[in-house]
Amino acid sequence: MHKILLLLLMPFLLPAQSFDISYSAKYKSPATSGIKPNNMPPAVYKRMLQNVSKIRQIYSLKYVNGTSKFTFEKSTDAKGKTLQSIHVGHPFYKNFGAKKLIIKSSLKSDQGVDESLEELNSWTLINRDSVINEFTCKMAINNIDNAQAWYSTEIAIPDGPKHYGLLPGLIISLSDEKSIYEINSLTSSTEENKSIKPPVIVNKISYQKYIESHLATPGKR
Repeated sequence: MHKILLLLLMPFLLPAQSFDISYSAKYKSPATSGIKPNNMPPAVYKRMLQNVSKIRQIYSLKYVNGTSKFTFEKSTDAKGKTLQSIHVGHPFYKNFGAKKLIIKSSLKSDQGVDESLEELNSWTLINRDSVINEFTCKMAINNIDNAQAWYSTEIAIPDGPKHYGLLPGLIISLSDEKSIYEINSLTSSTEENKSIKPPVIVNKISYQKYIESHLATPGKR
């Protein structure tokens, strides 16, 4: 496991409302990696599946004054070495004032997702506590896809990996159908009168349709 380096925020820092967050993600099992044997020799395919558990995807989450951008950065091996990646995921933009999720599905078109965050984030709060990477966390279950989140009210922003959010605090750890996400680092700063501007979506598709087409293409997650 990568060494975790976290900047724990004191309460007087929270009004800054600007955070740079890093998450690492790992597949829950070789089966959820989506790797297909295709024309690989059996020994090569077996070795690839064995190595899947050691791979980590690194993501960045930039949060500024109620807006955010979640972006894939790189894949690494067990030693932290950057791997050549065919990951072509698109940035996830969130606007918590408008409660909107924005994803541009192609650089060459104006098609993408412009959907209500509330449609994707219906949570049941569970009376369970845990300390994860030095954060005191509470548990929540997403009623739509059964994703399990651990969030911390110590960081009072309603954000997290991918499209997830609208909880009483930052998601520190999240387990969805395929992967487990966990916070690596967090820093804060003051950025007044700024926000993250998402792309303009003209031809709107649903998030479900985006996911279906995204996962149908090799190399996408």
